[in-house]
This record gives sequence, C-alpha cells and structure tokens, in this order.
Amino acid sequence: MRVGIVACGYADGYPRHARMAPDLVDGQRTQTLGRVPWLLYVDLSNLARLMWQSRGAMGRGMPIEAVAHAAVTVSYG
Repeated sequence: MRVGIVACGYADGYPRHARMAPDLVDGQRTQTLGRVPWLLYVDLSNLARLMWQSRGAMGRGMPIEAVAHAAVTVSYG
C-alpha cells in the first residue's frame, strides 16, 4: 500500500472521528486511513500519476458534506 502523509489533522479542525473519509489528491478520489491523528494518512495505492515524494494538491474540489457524512455530522455550524 502506498500511503501519503498530509500536514493536517484534528488540531487543524479536521474531524477526529471521520474514519475512511473521502479526499481528493491531485483531483483523484482517495480516502483517509484510520482515525484522524495530528497528521492525515491517505491511501495513494490507486493513484498512478503521483511519484515518490511528489507534492499534490489535496482536498480542492471535495465537498465538505462528504467529510461531514464520514464523521456522522452536519457540514454547518
């Protein structure tokens, strides 16, 4: 399994209990792995374009409602 590490986590407001939340990496859909710690771990196994140590844009285009659904909550405060 190829795993990406994202410098964002629950300390940045990402819901800690959003297990297997969907994410976008360079416009390609993937998901977080496990619970959300200080850093996000993202499954990159199916993303052929990304090379080792590449820096892709993460999250742009992903509706907040999708993450809220994974966290079993609503997207508004």
